[in-house]
Amino acid sequence: MNRTPLKISMLAILIAFAFSCSKSSKNNNQINCDITYSEDGGLQADGQVQYLAGVTGNGGTKIGTLSYQDSAGITTVQNPSLPWSVYVNLKQGSAVTIKALGVANPGDTIHIAAFADGELAGTSCP
Repeated sequence: MNRTPLKISMLAILIAFAFSCSKSSKNNNQINCDITYSEDGGLQADGQVQYLAGVTGNGGTKIGTLSYQDSAGITTVQNPSLPWSVYVNLKQGSAVTIKALGVANPGDTIHIAAFADGELAGTSCP
């Protein structure tokens, strides 16, 4: 069964919800973003995890660094093309975690999420 449409729909809802927030900064109204999402308690059973990252808004915002947990430990991606997604296989109890560093332009939002244990959850900045 292909769950991609379900995942995309859930990510769209998460993005729409998070997009309603905004903050201002002293640096040309840009926001320095250092955000992390971790699933409480680790993975419930051996399985595949999908990590996702993206940006919504007026444009121009980029993520400089993405780090995520995979079977080898923490993998870091520099300047990922957005929207970004990767699938990894993890063992039960493994940490499900993704971190993004970037700068959000006014009106933009950086989003990160993980689809694990049948649920999509994440966070965003600002």
